[in-house]
Amino acid sequence: MKDGKGHWKNMWFGTSVGMAIMSMFGIIWTFFSLQWVDGVEFMYLFLFSMTMACDSTPICKQMMFVSKFRYCVGIYVHALTRITFKGCFFLFLGSSLISSSLMNIGGFFGGLGAFAGALGWLIGLMSLVAGVMKSTQLKTCRQQIFEASQGQPGRLEDDFRKYARNKDHLEPDEFVQLCQSFTGIVWKPQDNMLIFNALAVSDPRSQLMYHPDFMNWVMNSGVTIL
Repeated sequence: MKDGKGHWKNMWFGTSVGMAIMSMFGIIWTFFSLQWVDGVEFMYLFLFSMTMACDSTPICKQMMFVSKFRYCVGIYVHALTRITFKGCFFLFLGSSLISSSLMNIGGFFGGLGAFAGALGWLIGLMSLVAGVMKSTQLKTCRQQIFEASQGQPGRLEDDFRKYARNKDHLEPDEFVQLCQSFTGIVWKPQDNMLIFNALAVSDPRSQLMYHPDFMNWVMNSGVTIL
């Protein structure tokens, strides 16, 4: 699971830092050009960009401020930990930064800000599409597991104990093996990170899927948004 985090998180972090830098430049620009009302918009964009950067940072995770901030995001803005909602948020940030940079700064630096915004918009679109596709695949996986378990009473409980090695939880690799035994679907490491983040609600670190979480997911007919 650890190996799969880098791909998306590095893109989110790099894009967030780029937008935060250009938003800060916009704050400075509007301050000295006396466009203070427009500066408020850049200030919001900076705060939102830094929120995304702190949440997806691959470095300094153990620093007190960063660690507490990431914890608060997970508790109070949990939607931003899902790839689908992250994509929507990046679309908003990117579009807003493009508009603000072109309207209030202009010239070379305005174009640079628009480029950062376009990059954020593109990453947001990629994240949104990936989130929808993976959510759909997870729903298909759940349906197949549910149907197979209905046809063979007791199999779901037996297989959970088997792949959990008689523990009360599944680890990422064990979850992959269980899903494969029912459906033939093999989840990638980066998919594990997204799935456990959405389903492992009983584990504060979202790294272990306990038996109640697994059973609730299988028996719930709704769509789990990754």
